Amino acid sequence: MKKLTVPQLTQLSAAELVDGLSRGEFSILESLHCKKLLRGTKGAKIGAGAAIAISKFVAKSKDPRDQRKALSDTLRHFAPYQSQPLATDISNGGIILAFNHPSLGEILRLIEYCSGTFPKRRMLFPVTLVWFEVLAKYKEFLESIGICITPTVTPNAISEISETAPDSIDAANEIRQKLNDYYLGLACDFLKNDDIMLIAPSATRQNYIYDSSKQMHGDDPIKPETLALIVTSLRQKKLMNYTILPICVVPPEMPSQGLNLFDEYILAPCDYIPSSQAEQLTKKKVGSAKVREIELFYRQLISDMLVQYERSDIILRPTVTIDVEDPWRYYD
Repeated sequence: MKKLTVPQLTQLSAAELVDGLSRGEFSILESLHCKKLLRGTKGAKIGAGAAIAISKFVAKSKDPRDQRKALSDTLRHFAPYQSQPLATDISNGGIILAFNHPSLGEILRLIEYCSGTFPKRRMLFPVTLVWFEVLAKYKEFLESIGICITPTVTPNAISEISETAPDSIDAANEIRQKLNDYYLGLACDFLKNDDIMLIAPSATRQNYIYDSSKQMHGDDPIKPETLALIVTSLRQKKLMNYTILPICVVPPEMPSQGLNLFDEYILAPCDYIPSSQAEQLTKKKVGSAKVREIELFYRQLISDMLVQYERSDIILRPTVTIDVEDPWRYYD
């Protein structure tokens, strides 16, 4: 693996960046002097390799459908979940599957869910740059069975790069724009072919649906406005044949933000949002922060489902009033 200079890195197109990472030719994070962001990911890389090796061994044949089912069945032993059937079948158009993201654990369960519910449809998973570099060597196999991963650079990643290597932040922002545009292009291709794109509108792991009570009413901003961005991009590309399917992830009690292996999750489909409704919701702004209504509408659907499953504890981030006279007593 060679280490590119920052100017060499920024000269590459998004496709060249993705291909180079997939072939193990270079590391974007290492070239940006941010290799330490990869610390703690070795176990996940080993686990992914083991799951893929087992699925290849137990698959009935080399047929991609058999291998995809084998991977799903393998994951089910380590990442159990239960779900409800869809109230209405989505047979026409692409699907934007939007889910709350309390941990890494739902990613494995969603692969299983989509493999079982939509066995003939490909999946597009945007993953953070860190996790793409971890999983890049498996990209070719995953694509062969209908699971496409593509790197994105989230606002949280930009903050981490800024703290780790401030001199690399301009290059990181340039790469972010390239990779995110590349992802939106892929998303359009998937939706045109009636496939699935999976997104966490929070763009990062988040324990709660709302950060504040004001945010629930549009009086505090929601950043990023992921759904609004995607709907607007699809409209600009004149792509309207899609459905947004919100999936409420109900994690186990007291989960970590990791994979939570062997703990059971619930994946609960909410009422879907047709593209025409998504368009109207995206045009409207709510509250003093002028939040796009689609962001609040989606979060309300997720919150209503959490109430049904008696998990209202993860809807609103709790606030703590610090005792000014003795603030340290809260950290015993």
